[in-house]
Amino acid sequence: MAKMTETEFKKHISSKNFAPLYAIWGDEKKYVKSYTNTLTEKICGKHPSEFNYHEFSHDYDIHQICLAMLTVPFMNKYNVVKITDLNFGDLLKEEKDELFKAIKSIPQGTVVIFTMPTLEINEKKPGDFKKVLTEAEKNGVAVEFIKMGDLALEKHLVTLASRQNVALSAVNADKIISICGNDLTALANEIDKICAYVGENGEITLKDIELLVTENFEAKVFSLADAVTRGRNDDAIKILDGLFYQREEPIAVLTVLSNAYIDFYRGRIAYECGVSTKSVAEKFNYRNRAFALNRKTSLPTGALRDSISLLIEADTTMKSSGIDNRLILEELVCKLLSIAKKGRSYA
Repeated sequence: MAKMTETEFKKHISSKNFAPLYAIWGDEKKYVKSYTNTLTEKICGKHPSEFNYHEFSHDYDIHQICLAMLTVPFMNKYNVVKITDLNFGDLLKEEKDELFKAIKSIPQGTVVIFTMPTLEINEKKPGDFKKVLTEAEKNGVAVEFIKMGDLALEKHLVTLASRQNVALSAVNADKIISICGNDLTALANEIDKICAYVGENGEITLKDIELLVTENFEAKVFSLADAVTRGRNDDAIKILDGLFYQREEPIAVLTVLSNAYIDFYRGRIAYECGVSTKSVAEKFNYRNRAFALNRKTSLPTGALRDSISLLIEADTTMKSSGIDNRLILEELVCKLLSIAKKGRSYA
């Protein structure tokens, strides 16, 4: 078979022409989990027999996994082996050898599913999981669920709301995404919450969103970056105090704040050099975060460079001194605000 898209995989499951090996992974963890469950249920039903269904999700015993993989169905059409979040990096060489030998020897009627609903896989360096992907693409099915882009997410949120007989405009869907990020599970939870509040046949308004939607950590720090670069001192200090109140780690705040400034800088340099943001996104592997390069700031290029220097300095200080990280972050924000205040003097 081959590597499939979500649409192709959905059709494949419906066809019931099941493959001996599946590798299901990707950034969109909600889909990895839901499609794995759908596939498993389609093959062996809601209440599978213990003789023909083997699930491994923790305390892995590779020998037992291989025995299950090499077992033929008993009084059933299929024998299903589901292996969840197996970290190949934790395995000994002899365990890997035994596992990959079993993968190449799956008997007829046995279906082996490798699924990664929480474990992160580096697309560029998937390690030994790459061998599973290669075998699945050759003799089974490999499907990667990539995070949706903003437009696809907007449409998805509108659809989720409509299924509950609640109206949601694309503009307001975009507002929800801007507040709580692009994690599909979190977004679905927010839609359920707002729909319950609005009620059937209602409409989600901007007021409802501002009242009910929970802003995620990254979105809050990007709001901080926006307030700082615009020189809005009171707003910046208020957001920073809110992050401290919620006991967010200063080093984590600094990391996301630095990423925001890097995005501003890369977007600015790309514009000045006549390079498309798409090219920059591909060069730096932004994938579903390409939208970040379109964030605008009025800060001159020189001011952005000086700001990034301060961010690097703060990072070094946090990691090498005994000074309270909160004090370092507060001082950094004040210095960044000072640069923003200078504004056009950099031009």
